[in-house]
Amino acid sequence: MQSQMAIEFDKTAFNRIDDVLAKIETNVRGTAMNSGLRAIGSQVKQQTAAILPKPGYERFTRTSGEPYQDKDGPKPLAQTIKTKIVNYAGGLIKVAIIGYEWPAGAHGGIVENGHDMVVGGKKKSGGQVVGHVEPAEYMVTVVEKGRSTFDSIVINEARKLIKV
Repeated sequence: MQSQMAIEFDKTAFNRIDDVLAKIETNVRGTAMNSGLRAIGSQVKQQTAAILPKPGYERFTRTSGEPYQDKDGPKPLAQTIKTKIVNYAGGLIKVAIIGYEWPAGAHGGIVENGHDMVVGGKKKSGGQVVGHVEPAEYMVTVVEKGRSTFDSIVINEARKLIKV
């Protein structure tokens, strides 16, 4: 299961953004929106990276007393947060996809959404569920806390393109 969130602007916020975009030349409005969406992505990335667990397993040690080492495989999640802008209807509709890149951050889904702990193979092929890891929801928390500032971020980015 993968969680999806949508950041929707209420009518007042949308009207504020629209008023600023109306002051910008038509051919650069798309650039202004892309810049604003990327700025939102950057804020989400920075704030999520700040609260994600850091690499290293200092709190866990083996019975021999030696600490566990990081695996060579996946990157730390903080290094895999990316923003992608997707245009629909010839650029009239813009969507910012903010999340953990694949494959390096593929484990972000199980961190954010929680997962069953399974031993003896996969759950569908005879593995036994021995516990459950609760969702951590790092990115969800950041988005929920920052939601009220996202329209201001888009407006500030758009204002940078207004010719004086």
